[in-house]
Amino acid sequence: MEKFARKCTATNKGMNEGFCVGDGTAYFKEKEDLIRYFRGDGSQYSNLDDEQLLDELYENEEYYWTEWEIEEGEPWYTSDGVEIED
Repeated sequence: MEKFARKCTATNKGMNEGFCVGDGTAYFKEKEDLIRYFRGDGSQYSNLDDEQLLDELYENEEYYWTEWEIEEGEPWYTSDGVEIED
């Protein structure tokens, strides 16, 4: 069984790489879901296109892309996002 270190906020699927919002407020596997998250209701960024939005938010350290590894003794997720405690 494949193990995943994080669970996507949008799809609830396990993931080992993707976008992290803030210090772990949300995780996204796909850029489109990240954009949708930041656009949300009443977004202050409605005047920016998607790439401008991502550029500005990245510069302001609102999100970053990374890869995760499962740490020894930490919970992990299945591909369907079920949390497993070792």
